[in-house]
Amino acid sequence: MSNLATLPSGERIGIEAHGSSTAGYRLGIRAHGEVRDGGAVGAFTKPATNLGAFHTTQISNYALGKLGEDIAAGYLHRIEGLEIIERNAHSTVGEIDLIAEGTDELVFVEVKTRRGSTRGALSVNPRKLHRMRRTAEIWLAQRSNYLPARFAVIEIELPRTRGFGFLHYFPEVDSGTR
Repeated sequence: MSNLATLPSGERIGIEAHGSSTAGYRLGIRAHGEVRDGGAVGAFTKPATNLGAFHTTQISNYALGKLGEDIAAGYLHRIEGLEIIERNAHSTVGEIDLIAEGTDELVFVEVKTRRGSTRGALSVNPRKLHRMRRTAEIWLAQRSNYLPARFAVIEIELPRTRGFGFLHYFPEVDSGTR
């Protein structure tokens, strides 16, 4: 499968996926006219996805986080088939980076973008999950359409200087709201 996608930031990228998410997949991202193709690695719920080449030394932490959210939104839409319905949903108790909708469920997504191989997903602890649940409850209370909900984490590892980035998708870290 090969598609040209426009990320929520407006950047246009080419996404090429091979195989399926259950059998393992490879994802290459074409940015600035250059094609990078990678392979699935890792022993996660879903294989790690090679995001292609990046250069992140002069990107601020804020810009790095926005880049990670754009990459995650593009991944969820193009590869997982989810529609992004809201970004950075705030409440008095917390924030949810992405809210996506599938045919029969809502997915509340925390995106952790890091330089290097630091495991950002490990920072999503029970306290953070509790804040995500409370924020999701507040968000749902303001809407009339209720679907089953789950919580996911996307961890994005970008290189400190030049190199390849990886995306790890944890599709179900917690189901429902409590």
